[in-house]
Amino acid sequence: MSATTLEWLVIVVFLILFVAVMVGEIVWLVMKKWTTVGRAAALVLTSNIVSLVIGSVLVGVIMFIMFMMVMGPQGTGSDVPESVYIIGIAIAAVLPPILLLIAKRIMLAAFKIRSGGSAWLYSAVSTMLAFLITLVPTFLFAYFITRR
Repeated sequence: MSATTLEWLVIVVFLILFVAVMVGEIVWLVMKKWTTVGRAAALVLTSNIVSLVIGSVLVGVIMFIMFMMVMGPQGTGSDVPESVYIIGIAIAAVLPPILLLIAKRIMLAAFKIRSGGSAWLYSAVSTMLAFLITLVPTFLFAYFITRR
């Protein structure tokens, strides 16, 4: 297989897992009798879309700033310490899950589905599961499919 086909396979696996996580989250909300299917779907879709858009923009800005730090003034390179780049990468890695957690919590309150400790617990667990279920199998799939 060509490299392009393998890249598209990895993207397809990620998208399938992403949709499966959203469907699972909707089923989870309905089975716990917190809300109806329509409101659960609205909650899941809006929180995921909002956090995905805002998170992508912020991670892109962080990566652009890091690129500009690498290039330095007039493209001559810079003498920025390596720790600054590590901090930038750490912020870019931690920011999306935090945004998703906050978006889920805000949407739970906006849709009047749940409040208090159970809403924070749901937001935290669903965020962790979403990232684990989508990213870990995708990375493993990419690793094993490209290994020769």
